[in-house]
Amino acid sequence: PRLNDNWFVKQAAHIYLAELAEHGAQIYSFEHGFMHQKVMLIDERLGIVGSTNFDNRSFRLNFEVTGAVADEAFASEIETMLSEDLACSTNITQQYLQKPTLWNRFKAKSCDLLAPIL
Repeated sequence: PRLNDNWFVKQAAHIYLAELAEHGAQIYSFEHGFMHQKVMLIDERLGIVGSTNFDNRSFRLNFEVTGAVADEAFASEIETMLSEDLACSTNITQQYLQKPTLWNRFKAKSCDLLAPIL
């Protein structure tokens, strides 16, 4: 999301978003508030929805959950939801393909050092 609840996490994410963009991923910024959900649609058959981040804190300390549902009707609802979310988002891929300033690299790498405790 464009609005993030943790400045450090947002800065640390820049490293990974830039790497994803370099490999062809499209990066979008959700413009209508804060979004914490993690959603994946696989082959229009499997929908995965949850709040779990892929980090030690989420796996070991936080009580977050993610569910996987193998159902085409559910997957269709996920596809509709994702399309609506993307319609409320701005593609910012080019921002991550540009070489960041020294200051932005410093912020991102410094915050990435804190990733294990964020």
